[in-house]
Amino acid sequence: HIHLDSALIDAGHCLNQSGTLFEGIEIWRELKKDPTCDNIVERATQALKLQAQQGVLYVRSHADVSEPALRVLKALLHVRERVRTGYFFIPAPPPLAALATPLRPRSSAVRR
Repeated sequence: HIHLDSALIDAGHCLNQSGTLFEGIEIWRELKKDPTCDNIVERATQALKLQAQQGVLYVRSHADVSEPALRVLKALLHVRERVRTGYFFIPAPPPLAALATPLRPRSSAVRR
């Protein structure tokens, strides 16, 4: 699963120097204070595009519903509708066969 409301919240920079969950939670608390609905939609959509480029077909997301206005939930519901209606299209990668280099016969001096 993914937390789309927190995805890419640090603008792609890993701010968690220790790599611990505790530091990550403290950083997240500071970063999540003032996200706008548009910011959440933009980051969540970008995260979904990145996942689709890697071949992810299904996503299960969790949302932070701790604030009374439910901005995060409303933003993620908007993202779901955008994706459901084909808001963005990620071209499929080429088939593996197209990526394979054809084998070339070795020179006649090597063959026996």
